[in-house]
Amino acid sequence: MIALPRDGLIGLRFNTVVNHNLASWHRFSFINALEICMSQLILELKKEHGQIAGILNEVSKLGISSKEGQQKLMDAKLGLLAHLKKEDDKLYPVLKRAAESDPDLKQTLDIYAKDMAGISKAAIDFFTKYANGGSGMEFAKDMAGLFSTLKTRIRKEEDVLYKEYDRLNP
Repeated sequence: MIALPRDGLIGLRFNTVVNHNLASWHRFSFINALEICMSQLILELKKEHGQIAGILNEVSKLGISSKEGQQKLMDAKLGLLAHLKKEDDKLYPVLKRAAESDPDLKQTLDIYAKDMAGISKAAIDFFTKYANGGSGMEFAKDMAGLFSTLKTRIRKEEDVLYKEYDRLNP
């Protein structure tokens, strides 16, 4: 057993707390610095992604057979539709204008549009199918599929389209 002087132990504890707090502060500062570089629109869209995912998680926990679960599912649908409208009204027009003189961006947007058409149809079909409840096992399977699809799309949007938007709007 190693005996530490009392002051050494206090110093060790203090340094651990300070270093932990500094690490948290640095992590916090880094995240804030990234957010400062993002436009207000992109910050809002990313926040909405988190909100939609959170509501879908609540639906999963509540189950589709409960009235509360069904209401949350409708909240998710409304949130998703409002989010897509905001993207259509504010994000895509800027990207489409830029794509007129950028063939690579045009190709990317065409791919994303085709992908989104399939995702939108699958999401609307899901919301329609479970608007009034449904089988627990089938719902769980369908929910996992929708959640996975949305998660992949969100990652792609944030990694490609949102960064491109911010590059065009410094």
